[in-house]
Amino acid sequence: MKSIKLAAYLIITSILLYSCFRPEDFPDEPRITYNDLRFIVTEPNNVQDSLSLFLDFQDGDGDIGLTSEESFAPYHDLNFIIDSAGRFVTIRGEFKLPFFVGIVIPVRVFDQNGAFLRDSILFEFTERLDEDIRTLDFNCQLYKVNTVYANENYPFTIEVNGEDINGSPLPDRFNLFAPIKDGEEVFLDTFLIQENTFNKNIHVDFLRKSRGEYTLIDLNSEFGQDANGCGIDFDSRFPIFLPEKIGKAVEGTLRYDMLSNGFGILFGNDTFKIRANIIDRNLNVSNTVESPDLTLSQIRQ
Repeated sequence: MKSIKLAAYLIITSILLYSCFRPEDFPDEPRITYNDLRFIVTEPNNVQDSLSLFLDFQDGDGDIGLTSEESFAPYHDLNFIIDSAGRFVTIRGEFKLPFFVGIVIPVRVFDQNGAFLRDSILFEFTERLDEDIRTLDFNCQLYKVNTVYANENYPFTIEVNGEDINGSPLPDRFNLFAPIKDGEEVFLDTFLIQENTFNKNIHVDFLRKSRGEYTLIDLNSEFGQDANGCGIDFDSRFPIFLPEKIGKAVEGTLRYDMLSNGFGILFGNDTFKIRANIIDRNLNVSNTVESPDLTLSQIRQ
């Protein structure tokens, strides 16, 4: 079971074809159509098998694909949460509603002469949450363990023009002042976070059919993870097709290879289907497509 669990993390993407430019036909939002799903068994058995998903696509402005280096907003990994007192929200900490969602950006602060003043963190506000979204159960989909540097005012406090944000209009951006000094204590804590949907540009789910009903397959439990669900999925990125074609209409077929040595155990002889969508660089989400009912034996190559 250990090897199955590790293999579930490995994802490879590839592009099969891109062609046929017809600007007058396609909207800027990507459109996809299910084409095929193939189960490719690799010998010897210690090499991972592949589920290869084929999606036909059309996009009016060709802004399809992300590079692995694009980790900045809006393609960043995580959003952090602060409370109305300007404190990061942790599992153990107290908090004051509402919560504020934003992107944490490390910055260095210099004076007008270019002299270094301090290390700081910029919190870029994106959303306000008026309800308590914390959970008492540790869940890797909601929380992230992170090491932070802090002074005696830990957790960080947010200052706006030298004042706390309580009762003040919330700006688009504000600084969390956290000087980092030699010998300063390092804290390890568990912060409330939100995963950013736009960090990946292809999203895939599997659904198992039983007595005519479909149930979403929980890959975390199926691959032997505990109830905390620490992030096994087949969501990932596919690369930019042709940089010089961005701004022009494109269509073609995307091939997406998902690798694991556990597909046989996961599906067995069950009937299942796959569900998928893609997202372009302007954050337009495509339609969602589903395969017909399948079994591994039907699609084995």
